Amino acid sequence: DLVQQIFGMNVQQIIEYKILRGDTSDNIPGVKGIGEKGAKELLEHFGTLDVIMKAAHDAKSEMTKRQRESLLAGEEDLPKWRMLVTIQTNAPISWVLDATRITPQSEDFLAFLERYGFRSDRKST
Repeated sequence: DLVQQIFGMNVQQIIEYKILRGDTSDNIPGVKGIGEKGAKELLEHFGTLDVIMKAAHDAKSEMTKRQRESLLAGEEDLPKWRMLVTIQTNAPISWVLDATRITPQSEDFLAFLERYGFRSDRKST
């Protein structure tokens, strides 16, 4: 799988990695004290966020005290962050690509950019 080759994780782990370490593009702070290295290490060792959290609740698990405390402190926010990080693929869309003929210079396209706040993109067109 290409995602595995490039990132060293499967697609589900990428989502859980972003939950653990945070993602500034989605305004997700992540679990304080885990970071990029910690998130990757936890996912490599435990496999999934659910298993990581189960281990966090087990004082005898192979996890540092600091990791355990950080994870338990952030546990309440994990479902919210999962929802924010996960791309929803079941949205009801009636838009048909072939029916839409917009060029980067068309007024409709420029109005779309302006309406949705893509101001820097508008300057480059």
